[in-house]
Amino acid sequence: MIGIDKNSGVPLYKQVMDDLERKIINGVYKIGELIPPEPELMSAYNVSRITIRRAIDDLSKKGYLDKRPGKGTFVINKHISMGTQEKIKLKSFSQKMRDMNIELHTKILSFKRVKVDIKSFDKAIPTNSHYYLLKRQRSINKEIIMEFDTYVSCKYDLEDLLENPKSIVSLYEIFNDRNIVLRRSVDYMEAILGKDLPDMSFEIEDNIPLLKKTRVSYDVDGDMVEYTEIYYKPSKYIYSNEYIYIE
Repeated sequence: MIGIDKNSGVPLYKQVMDDLERKIINGVYKIGELIPPEPELMSAYNVSRITIRRAIDDLSKKGYLDKRPGKGTFVINKHISMGTQEKIKLKSFSQKMRDMNIELHTKILSFKRVKVDIKSFDKAIPTNSHYYLLKRQRSINKEIIMEFDTYVSCKYDLEDLLENPKSIVSLYEIFNDRNIVLRRSVDYMEAILGKDLPDMSFEIEDNIPLLKKTRVSYDVDGDMVEYTEIYYKPSKYIYSNEYIYIE
C-alpha cells in the first residue's frame, strides 16, 4: 500500500489525490503520459474504485489530468508548462508581448490543409504527407515585424479552425487548450540576405541581412507536431528569451 493512513482522519480520496499530485509535479508521471489504470491504482492504494475516481476527478478539475474515454487518463500541462521536465517555463510570443503591454497584431494570411514535400524539413519528418499550413504576419504600431509559415501535423484535428482561421491568435495557446503536448522543440537560427527571402509582405533590399528562425517541435510519441519558418524584419525586431526556472 502506498502512503495511505486509514486512521489519519484525512479522507482517503484526498490522500490518494495528494500523492498523485506529488508524483505529477516530481515527474514520476510525465506530461502526455498515461497514469496507471483504475484497477492498478486501487491495488496500489488498497482503496475502492469510488475513492480512485474521486481523486482523479478532483485532479482533473485542478488541471493536472485529462480523462479520455477509451484511451485512459493523461497528465496534461495546465499547471506544468511545456519544458517543465527541464525546469523551464516558456511563454508564447503573444504572452510576452501582453506582459510588456505592447499591442501586438496578428493577421492570418491563410490556413489550409496541404500536401507538402519540403526539402528543408528535418530528415525525421515525413514528407509527401498532409499538414495544416498556417501563414501569419505580426505587426506592432501597424508595421510588420515578422512573417512565418507553420506546418502542423494532421495527426491532430484542427479542422474546425479551417472554417474560422481568424480565431487563431497564438498557436501554442491552441495546443495548450487542446492538450497537445510538446515534449521537445529544436530551434535553428541563421542570417540570410534579402535576395533569399521568399514571397513576403514586407520588402527588403537584396543585400540586407535578416534573421530566419526554424522551429521543429515533437510530441510525446516523438512525432512532429510543428515545423515553422519565421522571417524577422531586422530593423524592427530584437530576439530575446526569458527563462523562468521552477524550483
